[in-house]
Amino acid sequence: MNMKKIITLVSAALVLLASIPANAQGSFGAGYLSSTVVSKTGSSSSESTPMNGFYAGIGYTVPIAGALNLTPGLYYGFATKDVALGKRQDHYINVPLHFSIGFGTTRDLRLFVYGGPNISYTLASKAIANQTSIDLLGDNAKRLDVLLGGGIGIEFIETFRVNIGYDFGMLNHAGSNNYTVKRNQLTVGAAIIF
Repeated sequence: MNMKKIITLVSAALVLLASIPANAQGSFGAGYLSSTVVSKTGSSSSESTPMNGFYAGIGYTVPIAGALNLTPGLYYGFATKDVALGKRQDHYINVPLHFSIGFGTTRDLRLFVYGGPNISYTLASKAIANQTSIDLLGDNAKRLDVLLGGGIGIEFIETFRVNIGYDFGMLNHAGSNNYTVKRNQLTVGAAIIF
């Protein structure tokens, strides 16, 4: 993996987040991540590999007009699964660029829905067995992905948020036309708003 590409991606995301207006609400969020890699060869049936893990990072809610907001963020994701004689471990950087619409039910409670793209970069995907690490990406694999999805959530007293969402991978990670690898993810988490 090229460290220069990782530094460039993280730097671009940090510049984006640093340019957020002063009236934006920041948040630190973390929670459960379920990542499912779906692979298919030619016209054969697809095979799913579900993995469990966590995510953590920062986000912002930027008011646009009325109840409409832009909610960008920068999150690290980790997913793992027991495989024959060892474990598979995947590491991701996710930059969601979601739009959200809030519905205030009371002064201290707000429901919201969100949706949009999530730019994802696979930092590493490895199988680890007997203290040996095998790179699962290969030379032709594509690390960059665009996921589309959305979710729902609740904010309490403008200081605490709970949400659930699902994203569908749009791009093929495999470097072959006859082989398709896509990644979907489910997130369930909480955030502290500052």
